[in-house]
Amino acid sequence: MSEHYSSEPGMGPLTQDSLVTSVLMGIIALVGLVGNMLMLRACCKYEKLRTNFYTVFCGLSIADMAFLLTAVPVYIRGVVFSGEVDEDNDLVKDTFADKVYCKSFLYLTDACGFVAAYLLVVLAVLRAILLTNRNTRGQPRPFHLVMLCLVIYVISFVSSIPIINTVSSLGRKCIPKYQFVPEEMRKNVWLKSLFSLFLPLSLVITVHFIAHMLGKRYFSDSYSPREKEKSRLVIAIIVAFAICQFPYRIVSLYSAYFVSIDDWSTWEMVDTLEKYMFCLLTVDKAVRPILYSKLASDLCVAFDEVINCTYCSRAYYQEPLNDHLGASLVIPEEAPEVQDTDPPDAASASQSFLVEKAEVYSYDGGPVDSTAEPGPMGLTNDESSDSSLSRTIAVENLGRSCDRLISTSSSASATSCTSQTPLVHQQEEVEMLPERV
Repeated sequence: MSEHYSSEPGMGPLTQDSLVTSVLMGIIALVGLVGNMLMLRACCKYEKLRTNFYTVFCGLSIADMAFLLTAVPVYIRGVVFSGEVDEDNDLVKDTFADKVYCKSFLYLTDACGFVAAYLLVVLAVLRAILLTNRNTRGQPRPFHLVMLCLVIYVISFVSSIPIINTVSSLGRKCIPKYQFVPEEMRKNVWLKSLFSLFLPLSLVITVHFIAHMLGKRYFSDSYSPREKEKSRLVIAIIVAFAICQFPYRIVSLYSAYFVSIDDWSTWEMVDTLEKYMFCLLTVDKAVRPILYSKLASDLCVAFDEVINCTYCSRAYYQEPLNDHLGASLVIPEEAPEVQDTDPPDAASASQSFLVEKAEVYSYDGGPVDSTAEPGPMGLTNDESSDSSLSRTIAVENLGRSCDRLISTSSSASATSCTSQTPLVHQQEEVEMLPERV
């Protein structure tokens, strides 16, 4: 990189503010990409999560990921190469690849911003339908929402094509083509602010007001916990969008109308403020997955599978997320009370009762066929190799249940039987449980 930089406005060397905002943008992009990928994973992996709301969430996640993958590299590249000059003290000439890079990436950035804004309007409409529809009409199906999301994507990308002609490259930095033409700059800022914030937010407020009035008058006492949860989640997403978008749009409008390029000190201060506000705008893309995981109970479990590695522990303890996951051992009724007069016999009777009454479920979530030839602990011998984990967990859970029962009904000599029973891999070790007690 050249050691000299241009003295033109916005073309100075790397400053402390530029470095801080670049690091913040990188962290925000990393968090946002991971969170949105977890959202897409949850909907792809679990069929029960493919509802109308979560279908729109997936559309939002795709738009947010595309925004982060295009906006953050453009910003960091502009900071690193801003104002680089050659040996003749002229700005480094932009190649054809630099111009294509700036036009395509900024076009995708603005188009994805429009998509996210109008998908929030769809969420507001879904919330209104959820709160005001009492099974008089069917809810929108996920397929309908997929088609609606595709329509919004197509319209947003087609309507953003004129943005390509408003982007230029100067000294390897992507800048608005009419940055030094105040009238054109104001027009561009107004159009982007109108269609990416003010118009969609006005539609959201209108839909929310209508739903609030109808719900308050007719349905205020009939909301279920599920409806309240979805309503809170949608409202939180919309509020976060408004909080993150408003400061950047206001600063951009102020810069276009009240800041002159000739006033270098004021321009530099507003430009620095605009950089931090753009960081806040990108925070919205990273906050949404956090809201998904905190305000939606089913998504919280799906996110925890990866974040807290509960998927690994579920494979060990067999605590299924859905009916078709894992294997569990169900004790349908409580064991009879055992007298303390004969602790060894009582322990044997308790274990026999639990073995007889235990209802074993296969690794796919369904009950084992009772007509099949029984194997160890009531499991069939013809199970495939992938169900060996189910048999192991069933035996372990049974041993723990026996130990807990014996510890509450036997004498002090049974205290050696604790809930930390080691994993039993052989039937012979299970048969040794009475002797161990």
